[in-house]
Amino acid sequence: MATGFYDFLLSFDRFGREYKLQFKGNDTFKTYYGAAITHILNIYLLSYIIHTFIPLMHRDIVSTDFQLLHRKEAESAFNPFEVGFTFAVGLDEELLASYG
Repeated sequence: MATGFYDFLLSFDRFGREYKLQFKGNDTFKTYYGAAITHILNIYLLSYIIHTFIPLMHRDIVSTDFQLLHRKEAESAFNPFEVGFTFAVGLDEELLASYG
């Protein structure tokens, strides 16, 4: 029973390296450390996929908008986060009229 479990565990090792000689009748050298790392990476990947797709399934996706905000010369500094931006890029030059 114990060897069946260990063989099952070793079957998940994706880091086994192929070598030309046979080692105990196997083409690859698989270890328990490699199997454990493979399981940890699989669990992490699965949790990331679930964490990413839950908002998608609930239609709770924050959309991104592209806005140009034109301002004339102002006396005070402009804080884009007060207007509702989460990310803003400021330019020190006037934009061409063709940009919007």
